[in-house]
Amino acid sequence: MKTIFPLHTWFNLGITFITFFSSLTAIASAPKEAIVCTTAPSHTWIGEKKIRQIFQESKYIRVNFKVSHGKCYEFYAIAKDGTVVEAYYEPVSGDMVRFNRVKPTGDYASSNAPAARPASTTASIAQAKP
Repeated sequence: MKTIFPLHTWFNLGITFITFFSSLTAIASAPKEAIVCTTAPSHTWIGEKKIRQIFQESKYIRVNFKVSHGKCYEFYAIAKDGTVVEAYYEPVSGDMVRFNRVKPTGDYASSNAPAARPASTTASIAQAKP
């Protein structure tokens, strides 16, 4: 039985994805830098749904959310223009602690931005109908 995607293909795709996102987070912040947002107990924090609204998640193509060791809400996202965003929020108040935006370089610079659709496409299709 022949498979459509062999196991090594899935493995290579996984390694590529991990490498890409690891390199983006390494660019965004220094690895030895420790940001501590709060010492408040987690039951006093605002919920994940609310912090995602504050972050304005809908403005991004891809969003990764996590709670850091320094008790911060962290977002790693790719904006619609292809830039990579790293944001830290204080989980009790929802105040932004840090925000970094990094423009992609090399091969990723053109591949992450969504392709723009020409405005005249729909007009020419509508005119072509009898």
